[in-house]
Amino acid sequence: MRYLNSAPYAQYIPPFGVLRRIMLDDFMENEAIIGQIVTFDEEVKNCKQVDDLALQLPVVKTILFAYAGEKGTEYVLGVVEGSRRTSLTKLQALVKGTKMRLASAEEVFSVTGYEVGAVPPVSIFGTKTYVDKGVLAHAWVLAGGGTKFSLLNIQSSEILRCAYEAEIADISEEKPMGNPAAKK
Repeated sequence: MRYLNSAPYAQYIPPFGVLRRIMLDDFMENEAIIGQIVTFDEEVKNCKQVDDLALQLPVVKTILFAYAGEKGTEYVLGVVEGSRRTSLTKLQALVKGTKMRLASAEEVFSVTGYEVGAVPPVSIFGTKTYVDKGVLAHAWVLAGGGTKFSLLNIQSSEILRCAYEAEIADISEEKPMGNPAAKK
């Protein structure tokens, strides 16, 4: 996987992805966000792959969740460190909803305008964002960059400043080791 400095990124990103990249670029410029979109010549598929790139920055995930709220199905974003997972119990208690679940790929695209795995922690209007307190332990983080070929290098304080109704909360938990089903 090669890191591309910037300009020729369009030749690597599928056409629909270029529009999302432009959408994020425009948002960053309008909000004067301190950060940079880093583009690669291959898809960035998971947090482990990002760690293997040795970019020396912690990775965060922006994940959309759906729940039964006062107005029917409602959505909330959780931003957590890549080495942890979002606690559905903690998140559900914060939104005071029921039946918390991971949003489907179709819901993610419909609500955020981005594909699963490419959702940035900023530029998602109308969806409350909870930022795990562990994210703020890092000055800079890598997050979804609008396409599966991009990452957003951003100051964690900028996430709080620019994410929709951002709030700091304890929403993460450790990932279980191994396959829990295999322990039976």
